[in-house]
Amino acid sequence: MAVTKGQTPRTRSWRRFAVRDGVRPEPGGLFGVPILPSQRQSRVPDRGRECNDGAVVIPTLTTARLILRPIENGDVDGFTRIWSDPEFARHVGGPVTSPDAVWHQMAGCIGCWLLTGVGPWSVVERESGTLVGRAGLWDEPGWPGVEALWYIGRPWWGRGYAAEAAAAAITWVLRVRPELDRVCAAIVPANIRSVRVAQRLGMHRTGAEYLHEETHAIYAVSRADWSRRSGAGS
Repeated sequence: MAVTKGQTPRTRSWRRFAVRDGVRPEPGGLFGVPILPSQRQSRVPDRGRECNDGAVVIPTLTTARLILRPIENGDVDGFTRIWSDPEFARHVGGPVTSPDAVWHQMAGCIGCWLLTGVGPWSVVERESGTLVGRAGLWDEPGWPGVEALWYIGRPWWGRGYAAEAAAAAITWVLRVRPELDRVCAAIVPANIRSVRVAQRLGMHRTGAEYLHEETHAIYAVSRADWSRRSGAGS
């Protein structure tokens, strides 16, 4: 999966992001996480860059056990604890122990939303309200396509949170981007846990690409296959 690189200066652009929530769960769907339409959907666009007042709208998605909400400044400490874990970070660029570096990571994620209309969310456990990781989407010039990504902290491994969050993100992006024929994942081959998540999502390996100075295996699921799996509730 991609590791956000580079540093983003603190600018007033943060103030141009409008958060829209109010989503409610519905029964059925892949991993129990159908895309959950916002009650305010008639008043705001699905893609933030299309908001009439120039603000970027990042939706909030709710699954059976998780909330995918916009990244915020208060997440720095939680993300620093997660990214400081060497085992967690072994295949995603190595540990990041500085809160300042973590903040710049977060700013890059917000920048992805601004530049492409998709991006990562903070993942919060509904029952406890605990920040458990980051998941969502990624796109950048030269990338093999819109990517689903998932970074769940090690204390929450083994619960299926990665697949649950990624499934919500994939369903959402295929709904709001009708031109997409697939969603991919770029995974370092040694990252067996992430490979298993991709396979659980119905992705198949389609090749390999050299991205961010490292070879990644590319996995992908087509729109048609995702629709069939979602319809079957598998």
